[in-house]
Parts: sequence; structure tokens; C-alpha cells
Amino acid sequence: MSTEQKSNGLLVCCVFLFLAGLVTTSTVKGQGSVLSRLQTIDDPELGELIRVALENLPEAMDPTNYTPDSEEYDAAKMARLKTVRRVTEAYVHIKLLDSQIEQSDAKLGSPNLPEALARELVLAKADLESKRATKLAELREIMHIIPRHALGRKPVKDLNGWLRLDVIGDSVLVFTGAKPFAYERPMRDLFVKLMSRKEAMKYAVDYVLKHDHRPVRVDIQRDVAGVEFSEELEKELIRTVRSAKLEMEAEVHLSEYVHGSRERHVYALLGEWGLAYRKTGLVEDGEPKGTITKVRTPMDAEELGKYVRGELVGGPGRLPVKFFIKHDEHSKDLASQAAGTIKDIAKKFGVDKFVQVAHEQVDPEEMN
Repeated sequence: MSTEQKSNGLLVCCVFLFLAGLVTTSTVKGQGSVLSRLQTIDDPELGELIRVALENLPEAMDPTNYTPDSEEYDAAKMARLKTVRRVTEAYVHIKLLDSQIEQSDAKLGSPNLPEALARELVLAKADLESKRATKLAELREIMHIIPRHALGRKPVKDLNGWLRLDVIGDSVLVFTGAKPFAYERPMRDLFVKLMSRKEAMKYAVDYVLKHDHRPVRVDIQRDVAGVEFSEELEKELIRTVRSAKLEMEAEVHLSEYVHGSRERHVYALLGEWGLAYRKTGLVEDGEPKGTITKVRTPMDAEELGKYVRGELVGGPGRLPVKFFIKHDEHSKDLASQAAGTIKDIAKKFGVDKFVQVAHEQVDPEEMN
């Protein structure tokens, strides 16, 4: 008989004995008939596993979504029954392997253990641990569970801190996320300041280590000139997390996307500011006889300032940026005022070196 056949035979015997032990224990405890034991699970751990597994099933496997006695209803019900069986089988197998590994440890701790037997026990234990890991993976799949793991992504609702860094060359724009956090929609970011490499590294490390921020997430974005430093920053933060043994409380993400510079347009036309314009045609006999240009959604000085702040420090990925101000002959002063607003806000937040402003006079009648 081969070694593999012997192992399989031994496993079958162990499972039989383990189940026999469960039956004996149940009988001793007076759990009642087989039917009552089928209908009730007295093992709290197994009961919790089954509950979570059923809760995690896709909606397509929920019989309440279908008409009773329909094919879909029957299929969903059978899927749930199959899940209960598979969870139970995997649980029993894992508990058996736990017991065998404990016995191996006990034997390995025996005094005067022959070296040859010790080697065999070590190999046998490694094999059992491998089988247990495989069975645990199978149980996770059955239960639709993605386990917590070192530096792994955590549910948004569990986060207490979210640091967002945008590396631009040798500088770093530092933001903190404002609650409520969200992946699926734009999140409000609070601008901290533009920092040097050294400042940003220290700030990021201190932020991650602060207890009130954990669980914490750090996102790192970068432009072409900041690729090298962004990678250094990621490695340093991961080293910090590991040395502080915070792998289960922190996550660090370096974006694969490398952003470039942006362009934004502001229009000063017919005495108004706007971010876009429209043209209406005067048509006679099917031919345009003239055009009139109007700005869309006119803005006052306060609204223009709010727009500029958002474009400069509203979140990562917005800088560097170049504003093009297009104006007609009668709106030169408005164009100059808009340029001054942009430059003043950029200077106020310390990001003026990443902001450019250009003027261009246009003829409204010739704009496309």
C-alpha cells in the first residue's frame, strides 16, 4: 500500500473517530433524537459560521426573492442547503486537523524523542498545516469571506483617518479626507499644506502612528517628476507600519496612474465671468445671419474665488494647472481681475509655483 493510500486511510479513520466522538458526546449530553440534532446546532462556532455563510450568499440564492414552488425558488433553496452542508463538512475537517496538529506538537515536546521520529513528526505537522490552510481557503470561498490581512483594504466605515498625498517633483501636496469617507463618490478633502520631502515624510509617519487615526488609509498620487519619491514614500510608510506592528490597522496605496498638468478656461464676455459660453444663431432662409455669445452660469467674485480654490487645493491630482482667460474687448478689466484672483489664491495656499495664468482677447462673433 502506498504512503498516500495509508494517509488517506488514516484520515478516513480519524474523521470516523472524530464524528463518533461527537455522537458519543451528544448522546451523553442528552441532545435527543437524530431528528432534533438535525434541526438544531448546539455548537456555537458552527452555528455562527452557517449564519454568516447564509448572510453572505448572493441575492440570487435567497428564496424570498422568488415565487414559492417556482424553479428559481427551488434552486435557491437547494443552494442554501448545499451551503450548510459544505460549511459543516469543512468545519469538521478543520477541527480534526486542529486536533491532529495539537497532538503533533505534544509529541514533539516529549523528552528523549528520537531524532528520526522528530523529523517525521515535523514533516507530518507541516503536511497537516498545509491541508488546514487549504481547507480554510475553501471555507472562505464557500462563505464569500475576504479575510483581514496585513496592509489590506478595510471597509470605509471602519476608517478613522485617511491621508491623501500628491507628490509633484520634490514637493508634496498633503490632504486629509473629511468624514464621511467614501470610495464610490467624490470625497471632501481638507488641504493641509504644500510640504517638502522631509516635512511630508515626517507628517505622514506621524499621521499613521497617531492612535486616533487608526484604522488608517494612505493614498499616494504623483506626477511624472514625482514617481521616484512617491515610491520611496510608500516604502518608508510600509516600513513604519511594520515596525510598529500596525499591519492590521493601516493600509498604504500607491496609485499606478501618473498624472500630468491640467488646463482650465475662464471666460470674461459681455461683462460677465463664466466657465463656458453658448452661441445663439439668427437664421433667415436657412442661413445664419449673425451670432451672439453669452456665458453659461455667470459667476460673481465670490463664486469665482470658490471655483479657483477648488481647482487648486480641492484634492489631489489638480496641480500643476494653467488657466486660460479668454475675454472680449469690453471685458479686459474683468479678465485682469480674474487673473489677480487666481494668483492671489495660489499664493495664499503656497502653490503659486504650480499655477500659470494666460490672457487672450477674442472676438465673440468668431468663437467656435
